[in-house]
Amino acid sequence: MNYNSGFVNEVLANFHASFLGDKDRWCAIAGLGPEGDTYRKKAYQKLYVLRYFPAYYLEYCILAEALRRRLGSDCQGIKVASFGCGICTDYFALKDNLNGIPFEYDGYDRCEWSTQELIPKLNDSDFSFNFFNTDDFELGDLDDVDVFVFPKSIGDIEAGGDLEHLSEVIASTKKNRVFFLNSYVSNGTDVKSVNAGYFNRVHGALVAKGFKTEDKVGSTTWNGERFGDGLRKICWDFFYPSEYLVKCADQGSMEKCSSCGVVKLPVMTNKFMEYQILEYVRK
Repeated sequence: MNYNSGFVNEVLANFHASFLGDKDRWCAIAGLGPEGDTYRKKAYQKLYVLRYFPAYYLEYCILAEALRRRLGSDCQGIKVASFGCGICTDYFALKDNLNGIPFEYDGYDRCEWSTQELIPKLNDSDFSFNFFNTDDFELGDLDDVDVFVFPKSIGDIEAGGDLEHLSEVIASTKKNRVFFLNSYVSNGTDVKSVNAGYFNRVHGALVAKGFKTEDKVGSTTWNGERFGDGLRKICWDFFYPSEYLVKCADQGSMEKCSSCGVVKLPVMTNKFMEYQILEYVRK
């Protein structure tokens, strides 16, 4: 597995420098969490990247390596669709771990994520970001997709009422072999995320169209010897430079500082890692 620490540190440096310029907005986003329309706030997008990008990139690197092994050395290329892709962390993990397998990536999100401008060198011809609601897909739109990604997004898609329709569009594919890279929002415990159950909608639609899988749809996993392991124990190249931690000179000056989410430490352990790779085939 390739964890590109140089690239990750460059991302952190760009977002940290930009976020420092938003200090007058910190209190306004201090109580917000990663869900729904929160992502539309540019300052929160920056905070989200600073807190989650390195850990989630590592998780998607693990998935990307697993996908590469499944595809095999004779794979001539794949098409990837990522739903609720956000800053497109999964794209970079695929790029760094498919070891030369050509791929085209289409990311879809109902938020614009204008902070992509802070990502270094994001101008590859194999990359496309689409400001798009998943309920706008029509049957046939995803017929050429080999790999579908739900990057901690399936809960939001279900909450928006779009998952049933998206499942039908996915299952209408003309392909006879498709993959799913699913990462779920974890509550920080070793109890399976409730979001993982939402994939049953997709599974049921696929089965109805003649697909089968030998993977355990109801099972998710995390990487590491023990639950709670530090991410550097899992991957030595993982390292979060202290200079990119968010610090506030006014911390403690107000009562609401005690629950401030801005200065909260980034994800450093596998407690928020929960994923699965699923392969479906049809004869």
